[in-house]
Amino acid sequence: MTKCSVVMMAWSRSENLNRIMEAYDGYDSVEEIIVWNNNKRMFVSDLSLEKVKVLNASRDFGLDS
Repeated sequence: MTKCSVVMMAWSRSENLNRIMEAYDGYDSVEEIIVWNNNKRMFVSDLSLEKVKVLNASRDFGLDS
């Protein structure tokens, strides 16, 4: 089976983010979930999910992210 990585941006949708990460974590074809949080006013947790890697940026990197 082919494995893939999921890359997600997190800016202002914190209410959906946890549900989305948990859903992707359940897929066998997803090897890793990378969440880039570009909002310094919001902290994103990895929810202790093994596949999730979160980068909480210290500033807004805009399109460079």
